[in-house]
Amino acid sequence: MKTYKMGLRAKIILAIVVGTMLIGSVLVGITFFYLNRVLSDSLIQQGYLVGNSLAEATAEKIIEKDVIACRQITEKYREYPNIEYILIEDPDNNVITDTFNGQIPDQLKQTTLSEEDFSEKKYVIQKVVLDSPQGSREIYEVGIPIEEGLIGFIRLGMKKEFIDTIIRNTLLTIGLTIIGGMVIAIVLSLIIITVQVTRPVLHLTHAAEKISLGEFDFPIEVTAKNELQDLGVALDRMRESLRTCIERLRMGRKK
Repeated sequence: MKTYKMGLRAKIILAIVVGTMLIGSVLVGITFFYLNRVLSDSLIQQGYLVGNSLAEATAEKIIEKDVIACRQITEKYREYPNIEYILIEDPDNNVITDTFNGQIPDQLKQTTLSEEDFSEKKYVIQKVVLDSPQGSREIYEVGIPIEEGLIGFIRLGMKKEFIDTIIRNTLLTIGLTIIGGMVIAIVLSLIIITVQVTRPVLHLTHAAEKISLGEFDFPIEVTAKNELQDLGVALDRMRESLRTCIERLRMGRKK
């Protein structure tokens, strides 16, 4: 019997693996973009709500120039787990209070807010990359005006790593699920292919080889309930026809 580098069973399994990987890649990609968009919007909205509350809480203290009270309020809001930093600035972008203890990173000093930024918006968003000894961190900065910018501005840094952690864990779960499903699919496919395809094909191949050698006194039976059973029936009829023809030829020679 001829052997092949890749048999039918191996080709089917390879097709299942490749198909599962392609579908899984598409699913992972769609999930990543969807989660990134939804969670980013949610984080920014959370920043806006917190910043708006902070603006209301500090407006009167800023007018009174009560820096200590502003710092106390800021530190209370700083306890939110997704907040990286808080800056409160006056209309001229002078920092009233911050959560950096005065050591404001240069990346934040280079950006400023003005009343014109909020002419058509309730808040503004920008991506900031903060450098530190622990590495770079991406931040969504949400800017909120205090009394339409007449008193000052709130700059709230929201941690993007919060989003990254959720996405990473979700994609890991999906990836493990896809791998588990692929393993189960391969095992089930091996069982089905062996019972429904491989064994009947080997049986029919062996029967065809015996017929080619002139052996006709054996039945060809295929128990698989598929097209191979029809092939087995046709091959058995051919065996009977050949046997009958050869017997007639032999009878004719004897006469």
